[in-house]
Amino acid sequence: MIYHRTIENNETHYKTLWSEEGNSRFFVVSATNDPSIEVNETMVFAADSEGQIISWRPLAESYPASRDQQEHETLASQAYDESAKEVMGISGGRAEERDLRESMGMDLFNHAYALGYIKEND
Repeated sequence: MIYHRTIENNETHYKTLWSEEGNSRFFVVSATNDPSIEVNETMVFAADSEGQIISWRPLAESYPASRDQQEHETLASQAYDESAKEVMGISGGRAEERDLRESMGMDLFNHAYALGYIKEND
């Protein structure tokens, strides 16, 4: 995995941009620790080369939130593996977890809200 840059680094958010060796797939590793909305996790999302998230479907996640560079690299690598499986049509693992979570009505609202992509009145 190739580290490109830190996108955000403040009290509640730490986001880094990664790609696989060929720079064809990019990932944002987003650590959010915001007690006001009860979010304390690190999630990985597909992104473009500028670090804009293109899909809110998490490809990897860990708890609690981590700002450790090695942890971010490991999660980005897991996300790459997961996205490659999706491209090849291989299910299992994370895909089954996501399907179960979605069937229970659980979504990514809290994480998206914490990142500021969803406002309180949306």
